[in-house]
Amino acid sequence: MIEKEARQIICCRRLNVDAARVSRKNQILQNYRIFREDRLKSKRHTDQLRMLHLLGDVVQTLWTMDPARQLQSLMAIRMLTVQVLIKDRTALPKIIDSGIIPVVLQLLKKSRVPELQVEAIWVLTNIAAGSPSDTTEVVQCGTVPVLIHLLDSPNEAVRCQVVWAIGNIAADELEYRDFVLDHGVMPPLLRHLDNHITTLKDLKKVAWAIRNIARDMKQRSQSHCDAMVDAFSHLAKYLDHPDDKLILHILYVYSNLTDGCDPARIEPMMPYIPQFMRLMRRKGAHQEAALRAFGNLLTGNHEQTDDVMKHPILDLLLELLDGTSKNMRKNVAWTISNIAATPGHIPTLFSHPIMKSMIDCVRQSNDLETLRETAWIFHNITSSSAENINHLLDLGCIEFLLHAFSCPYDIVVLKILDTYLNIVLNGEGITAHSFPAAIQDRIVELSVSPNREISDKTRELMSHLKEKD
Repeated sequence: MIEKEARQIICCRRLNVDAARVSRKNQILQNYRIFREDRLKSKRHTDQLRMLHLLGDVVQTLWTMDPARQLQSLMAIRMLTVQVLIKDRTALPKIIDSGIIPVVLQLLKKSRVPELQVEAIWVLTNIAAGSPSDTTEVVQCGTVPVLIHLLDSPNEAVRCQVVWAIGNIAADELEYRDFVLDHGVMPPLLRHLDNHITTLKDLKKVAWAIRNIARDMKQRSQSHCDAMVDAFSHLAKYLDHPDDKLILHILYVYSNLTDGCDPARIEPMMPYIPQFMRLMRRKGAHQEAALRAFGNLLTGNHEQTDDVMKHPILDLLLELLDGTSKNMRKNVAWTISNIAATPGHIPTLFSHPIMKSMIDCVRQSNDLETLRETAWIFHNITSSSAENINHLLDLGCIEFLLHAFSCPYDIVVLKILDTYLNIVLNGEGITAHSFPAAIQDRIVELSVSPNREISDKTRELMSHLKEKD
């Protein structure tokens, strides 16, 4: 027995020694890796400084008639721009000051060598990914017309690199989004989309570029909106594609087009309702964006809301409300508030379980964002009729409003005060005694709120309650 214990002790010691040896070896390897990475970083930094110092000479080689030397120089400049974007974007002006942009543009106009064209466009793409002033330098040198012309290049790599460059330019400023549209970017870009796309990667790149061009559509001219509606019709055939990233790009184009409550801009999007409902049901990262895009349709006129409500949207919203993320719940509430803005559809909301589920959801989750959107639902409903107010009171509206009164957001408190005013003014037989003592106490507190808008609104409410009594 003693012999066995002795053997176990020896074995344990041996294991401890072996473990310590392995640990020391791993530590040595880790130290070596850190040392090697530091040396590589130092070497890259030194190479970058050397390259910046020699940049003028490298740019001069682009004027030679030797395509091999031109290609080598362009690759070196392109790699330098990548390093600068990763490590120190403030060095981009030094590259621009070398005169690289005009030289690259001249090369693009004269060269028929696809490899040279790709590298040249890549350099411009990287510079346009810098600060707004860097992008301005690219645009003001006359780059956009040259790039748009190359969208009809017979070479696929050239076209794909142009798409990337245009996407970077359009991502920066509203002025440049209009600029590329004014220079006729959409026809060749859509030809590329329809006739030449062979990979999912290139398809996503085109969708991303169109998404960037479609930003801030509320501030754009009607001709630009028409161009983007046409672009969306080309992208729409991919709405059932399984790739979430692609779907997100397309959805953001749609959202930008329909954002702003303009019925004229919403109308061309109405035929896509069934596809958006399929996307909302399909699990994935695109789901919230699909709901948000769909909700925009309900910000149009009453006839458009009527068309949306012909579909089983309330059943779908009830599904999305149950066990989903905070953002999804918030967007469900926002969508319902848009429906409630059309008085004719308020009875439909009350005849469906969605309203009770919405109130229960807010009570249980204590989610302030969803609470804010739910306050809008109540405000829209109480703006309609005494009958709808009675339905809302039957659902426990007063208790919910008491809960909402504790919200720290002034905008929510104001909306709740507006709702109380609607109940008092539009309801039947409503007096101060219709509200619990806790609500009356909270109203008194808010009458001396440091927020002038809240205190004024509260005093207005108190005045109307006094008249009712």
